[in-house]
Amino acid sequence: MKPSPPVKPDYEISKEAREVALNQARRRVVLDGAWRVFARDGLDGATMRAIATEAGCTTGAIYPLFPSKEAIYADSLAESLDRLSEYVESSIRTARGPRMKLKAGALAFLSYYQDKPDEVALGLYLWHGLRPRGLSPDF
Repeated sequence: MKPSPPVKPDYEISKEAREVALNQARRRVVLDGAWRVFARDGLDGATMRAIATEAGCTTGAIYPLFPSKEAIYADSLAESLDRLSEYVESSIRTARGPRMKLKAGALAFLSYYQDKPDEVALGLYLWHGLRPRGLSPDF
């Protein structure tokens, strides 16, 4: 009788799976740090160095994950829009009829952004943010 091969325990994962998990964790740390920098400084004022400092790493650790602050912004915005979409869709699911679905969706959209003003600013950056343009601060 031929002996069976040793069985790997369930907790052992492949090197590739471990690397994927580590990269996802690294990306999460960078995105979280970038979120704080974007909320504080805006995209214009954000730097890769500030993002790295906030994330507790070096810029050299970020570049293999993200080629630029704009790429980090794009991922942050995509995550924000995914959260918004899920929030609005969950509100619509419970409503009956087209009129109530529309109302539920609109109210959910407003409620979501009312609770998350930093996400409003992040999304509106594409339209030059919330800063006033062309007027002095007195106006």
